[in-house]
Amino acid sequence: MSGDIRPFECAMCGQCCANQDLIQLTSYELFRLAERLNVPPAELFSRYCEIGATSLNPMIHMYLRTVEQRCPFLDGKLCSVHDARPYACRAYPKRQAYLTAGEMKTFVRSRYPMLEPTCDLFGLDDTVEMIGDADVLTDQTIAYMTDELYFNTIRPEQVDLTVPYDVTDSFLRDGLVREIVLTYLARPYLGSLADTPLTGIIAMTLQARVWGAGVSFVRQPSDIAVQEDARIGQYLLAKTDATSVEALRALVESGRMDLGRAFFTTAADGKARISAVYASASDKVAIGFQLEADASAVERLTNGGARPAYVFFLPEDGSSTKAVGLAVGG
Repeated sequence: MSGDIRPFECAMCGQCCANQDLIQLTSYELFRLAERLNVPPAELFSRYCEIGATSLNPMIHMYLRTVEQRCPFLDGKLCSVHDARPYACRAYPKRQAYLTAGEMKTFVRSRYPMLEPTCDLFGLDDTVEMIGDADVLTDQTIAYMTDELYFNTIRPEQVDLTVPYDVTDSFLRDGLVREIVLTYLARPYLGSLADTPLTGIIAMTLQARVWGAGVSFVRQPSDIAVQEDARIGQYLLAKTDATSVEALRALVESGRMDLGRAFFTTAADGKARISAVYASASDKVAIGFQLEADASAVERLTNGGARPAYVFFLPEDGSSTKAVGLAVGG
């Protein structure tokens, strides 16, 4: 009926499971599937998985290999690991919290035209509004973002799938993170999650985990200004809570801060975001922070990326006039 709002009901024809080149799988799902099958994750990966890019997705991800386009866990028309199936299968054919049946038909036809004769989706009026499972879509988005950042931004020399698994597990349990993801899923007009501070938070957490360190974060600064010094030129001065400043000071002045990584991104609103994380390998501790400034200002600060951006922190309550400084990037 036109104008209805309803969830998608799978007819269990099995055709979507029997007509796939590869099935996207995240590190988190690999461990869940390994537990379900009672096999070590490394063995499951070796037998069924590969990591790479595809013609449909140039970003590096992990995938389940199919056998003659059939999922290796398809038993007749049914899934033999249904309770631990990948998010891609759980969410099908939803990609957002709200889509019309017509929008979903267009997507499915573009990728899997062979499903049209059997999938119940094609029996619905195009105007029917389809409601996705909010929890599944939120879980899927967090797991996908974490894996994508691990493989394409962190680019580890030696892949350790426990890293994105642990980070995904922690963010799946974080109520604030879930709220942010769901907000963007339900309101696509807000833009892409890739342009939000969450991207940098996940990337910094992954980097700290690669270093084997626990990570804490400096509270978002209440004030950021461009200042100038005769010796170093222009720099950013940020004010935040005294506890964050003292924690950063302790790490910098310890003499054991020997690891650092920065991520520079530019948002659609012309703001440049600097995400940076620093650590002590011996102490196994890391501290990260994020700053946003005008993109043209960051361009000047770094001389077009040719030099690091100098950032100084002061406590906003005036408890100290001694700034903590770092050279970010470069």
